[in-house]
Amino acid sequence: MQAFGRITVAVLLFTASLLAYCDFRGVLSWLERTNRRYRERDHHARLRYQVILSLLMCIAVLIFISEVVTLVKD
Repeated sequence: MQAFGRITVAVLLFTASLLAYCDFRGVLSWLERTNRRYRERDHHARLRYQVILSLLMCIAVLIFISEVVTLVKD
């Protein structure tokens, strides 16, 4: 039963990270179209945010895979 809970948490973490990443990309493209100064600024902050969200998605996938493997073994 605990495995199903961890799988659910992994799926929710992945979904939330993916939605945040997609929303972040949409906001960025809008800002870049409307504000020229924004393009030249905050490049490192944008990159940092993308890396953090990508890491969260990878962690969620790893948790999901490990829990599924554990379930199949048992």
